[in-house]
Amino acid sequence: MKKLNIQLLLTIALTLLFAGNGNAEDATPYSFLSTALSPRAAGIGGSGLTLENDAGSVFLNPALIYTNVGKNFSATFQKHLLDINSGNATYIFKDTTYGRFAVSAVYTNYGSFDYYNEYGDATGGSFSGNLVALSGTYANEIAERLYGGVTVKFIFNQIENMNGFAFAVDAGLLYKLDDERTNIGFSILNAGTEIKKFESSTSRIPLDVRLGFNHRLQGLPLLFNIGFNHLGQDGDFGERFANINVGGELYFGDYVRVRVGYDNYIRKNYAASSSKGLSGFSVGAGVVTDVVNVDYSINVVTGDLLLHRFGVSLEF
Repeated sequence: MKKLNIQLLLTIALTLLFAGNGNAEDATPYSFLSTALSPRAAGIGGSGLTLENDAGSVFLNPALIYTNVGKNFSATFQKHLLDINSGNATYIFKDTTYGRFAVSAVYTNYGSFDYYNEYGDATGGSFSGNLVALSGTYANEIAERLYGGVTVKFIFNQIENMNGFAFAVDAGLLYKLDDERTNIGFSILNAGTEIKKFESSTSRIPLDVRLGFNHRLQGLPLLFNIGFNHLGQDGDFGERFANINVGGELYFGDYVRVRVGYDNYIRKNYAASSSKGLSGFSVGAGVVTDVVNVDYSINVVTGDLLLHRFGVSLEF
């Protein structure tokens, strides 16, 4: 097992080395990778980099699958504008002899589009667009209280008769403090490249560098989360830390969770300066039972765009 841990740590180090500096997220066919969140993580503003016992948090930090002791399968459906829908699913294998393994999938479907000519006349027929990422994750304990994980992704996209293929790697670390109430996490997501071009020019993979912290308060049933995203983008170093997201998960008894969050990156980059409104804010709720967990969240992107996520978690 020690040899496996050394190999895992080396893989994470190589991912960090070759990740380089990314730019703020541009329009790219692979942007759908950035929306892969569980409703629990989305409800706290995407600040779930250190969120234990949530199979869907593998999309934020692959090291987290090692901490999962509850439901080992999760599925999420996400509703966008018009006919655009997304989803993701994760299954964590229970055998821990050589660490933890998981498989996951992310998809986005753009719905159906009709063909028109240059004069605006329907010519008959229709086409669609689909984006899919299939992943495998490995995580293990590297040292006492320090966990690491790596995810390998194979990404496919297709719109009408155009298609592309890409490869990417996620790497993450999680450190649990002695107080058993505080976690620190770090991850690099989507460090990769397009192998088969979607168009004549290469499409960028949306690299994301994240740092996070959470703390379960004493005397108050609240899990506080704070994170920084897109730390690898170009620009002033201080400006990168303006990409902050915060959130809290409040416990009502043994079964009900209420969540609220805020993501300043969304508010800063997606909402018009004249009408920020509630852009960047999120709310969510969950019901936890011995059989199934059910979660729901709403994220405000702009005044006209709300992202709804519904998820279930089960134990197999």
